[in-house]
Amino acid sequence: MKIIGLSILHYGSDYLGDAIWSISDAVDEHHIIYSKQPSFSFTTGLKCPDTEEQLRDIAESANNKIVWHSYESFGHEGHHRNEIKRFTNVKDMIVVVDADEIWDKADLDRSITEAANTKARNFNINGFVNFWKSFDYVVIDWFQPTRIYRYDQPNETKVLNATIYHLGYMITPEAMRYKLSIHGHRNDIEAVHGSADKYFDKWLNWDKPGCGIVDLHPASETIWHDAELYKGKLPR
Repeated sequence: MKIIGLSILHYGSDYLGDAIWSISDAVDEHHIIYSKQPSFSFTTGLKCPDTEEQLRDIAESANNKIVWHSYESFGHEGHHRNEIKRFTNVKDMIVVVDADEIWDKADLDRSITEAANTKARNFNINGFVNFWKSFDYVVIDWFQPTRIYRYDQPNETKVLNATIYHLGYMITPEAMRYKLSIHGHRNDIEAVHGSADKYFDKWLNWDKPGCGIVDLHPASETIWHDAELYKGKLPR
C-alpha cells in the first residue's frame, strides 16, 4: 500500500508550499490535480491571482515527490477530487491536503497508522483550527471534513482526532476576493450577506472580537458569530 498525497488546485499560492511540506515526509507520492478553470460551478470575470507556473514552482520546491496533472476544467468539484482514482491503485491510501491547510505532522503519522488498521473508506478529521485574519484569532465550528480515503475498504466513515490548521481566511485581499467570486457556496453567501462583495467588506474590515462585525461564516448565519483569541500551539 502506497501513501498518496492529494491536492486539488486552481489557485492558492499563499500557503501551498507549507501545505505540501506538512505531509511530505509521510507520502510516497504527492499528486496535484490542477484545473485552469474553477471547478466549483461558478465562473468570474476576475483574473486568477496565481498562474499554473507559479503554483507548480511552489509545489515542486516543497516536495520532490510531486506528480503534476494539468486540466482545462472539470464539471464540478467532485469530478476534480475523484480524478485521483485514475492515477492510483485501489489499495493506496489517499491523504488530502488543501492549499490552505497544514497538517500537524505527528498527528498525521498517527492518523495514517489508525486508518491503516481500521476497516473504513472515509476518515473525517476532528480538530480543524480555523484561523481568522491572523494567528491570533480562530472561529469555531463542528465540521469534520474527510481527509483520508481507502477506496478498497467498506463504505463506512470513521472520525480521527488530529490537528489541521486551516488558513483560508488569512489570505491576501486579492486572493479572498477571487475566492468569493468562484466559491461553491456563492448562492449561500449572497443569501446570508447580500453579495460576495458585502461579505468581502465584512472580512476586510473586521478588526478584533467585539468590534461590532459579527456572523463571520460566509455561508451560514448560525456559526462563527465572532472570532475568539487563540491560545493553542502554532504550526511551523
